[in-house]
Amino acid sequence: MTAFFDTVEIIPSGLNIRWSNGTSHTFHPLWLRESSTDPEYRDPGTKMRIPEASAISLDISVKNAQIDEEGGLNLRFSDKHECQFKSSDLLYAINHLRPIDLNGKQCYWGAALRDYKTYQYTSLLKDEALILDALNEVGRTGFVKVEGIPVKVDSLFEFARLVGPPRETNWGTVTDVRNIPKPYDLTMTARALSPHADNPYRLPGPGYIFMHCLRNDANGGESTIVDGFGMAIRLRNENPEAFETLTTVIPNFRHDEKSAILEDSGPLINLDSSGNITRIRFSNRTEQIPALEPSVLERYYSARRAFAELIFAEENTFVLKLKPGDGFIWDNYRLLHGRKAFDTLTGDRHMRHCYLDRDTVSSRQKCLNRKYANALVE
Repeated sequence: MTAFFDTVEIIPSGLNIRWSNGTSHTFHPLWLRESSTDPEYRDPGTKMRIPEASAISLDISVKNAQIDEEGGLNLRFSDKHECQFKSSDLLYAINHLRPIDLNGKQCYWGAALRDYKTYQYTSLLKDEALILDALNEVGRTGFVKVEGIPVKVDSLFEFARLVGPPRETNWGTVTDVRNIPKPYDLTMTARALSPHADNPYRLPGPGYIFMHCLRNDANGGESTIVDGFGMAIRLRNENPEAFETLTTVIPNFRHDEKSAILEDSGPLINLDSSGNITRIRFSNRTEQIPALEPSVLERYYSARRAFAELIFAEENTFVLKLKPGDGFIWDNYRLLHGRKAFDTLTGDRHMRHCYLDRDTVSSRQKCLNRKYANALVE
């Protein structure tokens, strides 16, 4: 239900606004002044400010505030500037203090996951609105499954391009994940891989993984998926001290090969300024904790084990075996993925994957949302 301006009152600290839904907020005069959308102040096409906001007088004040017949709020400031605000814009400003990555209310899950969506590739090709639905689902559960992708080498690139351009790394744009004679990474073996986030040693880390199955007829080779956000929330509830340790003690991550040395650092559980979980860096293969004080490391090792016990528990792990033509979109900041070992004497396992940056996927979802829904997902 749309909320309308109810009352506006100029007070010493700024402008107090009350909406019809009971919401109330006091806006700083300078915030209102520099948020003006008047064409002389903000370019109508780019929506970018033109004059320097830092040049506005620090003691600017609102001199007049009136709600017009159409429900808009008309303001006049002490520097004689005039502008208008919509009720929805100011209400959105106080309810969304930070940019949203992927829109959609997150749903956390475990091994008993049943409520996940599968999309047909041919349908995605024909319907942009269905791509929006798929990205909304990635925002909700952290992943979607796609079926019916042509079993061709170049199909992964075409699949990814439905959302945006893949990111190129030192391995190229698309990586073949299969057992090879001289592996440069454990993914290129037939070994089991414990749940992990991909490439936390890159700066920035890859945001989303697009995967395509070309062959998977060997015994074993099932894919495993764990909801890293869900496990972090459980850790916070069950072991607050361990959670706090993993958000503050910072390990390094490193990948070293002949043609690339890649390094970055960050906590295993990353929080934003509001305390929301924004990223999980869990990568046994590449984590390198610095030689910190023994007391700090004691806390860290204990906390990491508590987190790992949740991540490795069968009741928290979703297992499925992909067939040729199946694909996935994974949120690499949220989901931890792995695989079971496979027997190369019984067949082969060949996956292809590529990465898309977070801003690419977020922008695609928001542009589609504006086109088809004309509003942000709540």
